Amino acid sequence: MISQMFSFLWKEFLVEWRNKSVLGAILLYAFSTVYIIYSFQNFKKLSAEELYSSWNILFWLVILFITVNAISKSFNHEGSGRYLYYYTIANPTAFILAKILYGILSVLLLSLITLFLFILFFGFPFQQFYIFLLAMFFGGGGLAIIFVLISAIASKVENNFVLVSIMGFPLILPFMAFTMQLSELSFAWFDTGLTKNVIILALFDVLLVVLSVILFPFIWRN
Repeated sequence: MISQMFSFLWKEFLVEWRNKSVLGAILLYAFSTVYIIYSFQNFKKLSAEELYSSWNILFWLVILFITVNAISKSFNHEGSGRYLYYYTIANPTAFILAKILYGILSVLLLSLITLFLFILFFGFPFQQFYIFLLAMFFGGGGLAIIFVLISAIASKVENNFVLVSIMGFPLILPFMAFTMQLSELSFAWFDTGLTKNVIILALFDVLLVVLSVILFPFIWRN
């Protein structure tokens, strides 16, 4: 199963590499969004507390929309013929784990690029940078898993993008709340609540992976 998973992961990279316009569009979206925020928001007039709060909120808003654009259509480029071929040769668990791993790697890469742009335009406000990296890892990874699972479900019905929105928000809201609470700690010298938030996000990520592995075989058969 592991060899199949990495085989599908490699195929996913090849498909995305051939379709460079999608990656280019997402990177352009990230750069233009950050630049527009920089143009219309004068951070120099904000107090330190307002600066940290605005930095945190705007960063995760950008990551959320980048994730939606990058991951929510991850099953759309799989035609019915290719699905039939995969169905005959593949283990559904290996297939969904490859999709999840690819989604996590994509979101983490895009998060690092966005973080670089935020630091470039808005400065380096962190007191404990490693905490923000933890929030990016667990938060960004969780967002990727959520949208991979929802995309798999939505790919089987019409108006799938509407379904992604409807199913995504009940999962995203509590998850984003804990992610932002964790990342806020990176702007202060104290780390009260660090362990609690990391454990909650890690358990949330594991639960999403387990849920994906359980549900996807039923989606696969349809």
